[in-house]
Amino acid sequence: MKVSIYIATHKPYPTLARPGFVPIQVGADLPGRVPFLPVRDNIGTNISARNDRYCELTAIYWALHNDADSDWIGLYHYRRYLWPNAGKLAFVSRHLTSHLPVVDSAAVEEIAGRGTGMIVPEAGVFPMSVREQYAGSHRVEDLDLAVSLIVGRDPRWRPFCERFLGGRSFRQYNMFVMRRDAFTECWRLLLEILREVEENIDFAKYPDAQQSRVIGFLSERLFSIWTDRFGTRFGAVERPVLSPETDPTVVSRVCGKALRMFRGM
Repeated sequence: MKVSIYIATHKPYPTLARPGFVPIQVGADLPGRVPFLPVRDNIGTNISARNDRYCELTAIYWALHNDADSDWIGLYHYRRYLWPNAGKLAFVSRHLTSHLPVVDSAAVEEIAGRGTGMIVPEAGVFPMSVREQYAGSHRVEDLDLAVSLIVGRDPRWRPFCERFLGGRSFRQYNMFVMRRDAFTECWRLLLEILREVEENIDFAKYPDAQQSRVIGFLSERLFSIWTDRFGTRFGAVERPVLSPETDPTVVSRVCGKALRMFRGM
């Protein structure tokens, strides 16, 4: 069984070296970017030049169109991994060592043996609804547009969307490890929806580069909805997110971001 877990990074950064881990440079086609990894999101069929809007989705798009032989495909961030055991461990700082337990190819094979077809992050819980949380940080009209597009394709999405928007939790970071059939079904649909959203957004309304990352922000919500609908069919299991930072200033920034999101700021 071939497992490829891509570790998205936009800059040189130490990552865990494990069987199945594949560091991939994202945004490689953006102005001023210099190649520093052999696997880059601007090789082959790609949307690397739109990384400023799509964030880590350019790595997902690359894997969907260029990885033809992996049985399982995953995505991590250069400073975030999935913890192999159930339990609350998000935003914990640990040294990045070869002995750090994370979901790697060996863990995937063990979990897959139980009938699981996808491993996803535990959902973060907020003190307000998902729609309210999004409205407090971004343009909620974009979220409404994305939901209307997916419901327009298939009205059976409506109850899942309504329950999600009214709920108080969603899966952050677009992190996962999925069997190929689940990966293809999920991301082919979501990337098509997000492309339609992109075509209907006036990016001139965004005040800064951070808010221009709207497609990445929306994808986290759509992935949560997709998982809510199809997770049971693919035997989804949840695992905590681990942030093994060695730089305490980065740890502080990550935790500060989590606190601001929790407060709805």
